[in-house]
Amino acid sequence: ATALHRACSLSIVWGVERLLKKGANPMITDNYGNTALHLAIEMGNPHIIIGIIKAAGPAIVNIQNYKEETALHVAVLNTQVWAVKYLWEIGASGTIKANEKTALQVAMGMIADGGSADVVEIYDLLLRFD
Repeated sequence: ATALHRACSLSIVWGVERLLKKGANPMITDNYGNTALHLAIEMGNPHIIIGIIKAAGPAIVNIQNYKEETALHVAVLNTQVWAVKYLWEIGASGTIKANEKTALQVAMGMIADGGSADVVEIYDLLLRFD
């Protein structure tokens, strides 16, 4: 993992901003195939998420980690409603599968397992965008 990965996983906004300004590459993956965006989405800080996408470009949103998860899958799994909306707005693919499931199918499974109102909202969002 890089310093950028650590700053993202700890949600240290100023650290992420400084590292990106100094040229840290957000496309580099850690030992699990996660980009800085995967980790930022887990933490859910909009400033960090937007900063990473601005620095890397929109292609980063569809990179899959070693579990085949894109940023959209991670946003669904972590019930990050705002991140799901934002990723869709900037062109995240809803057809990429992780473990044979699209992000919509992941949300469906979470609802079946007793998901929260936020999971239902995510499902409804993904259904509209699909």
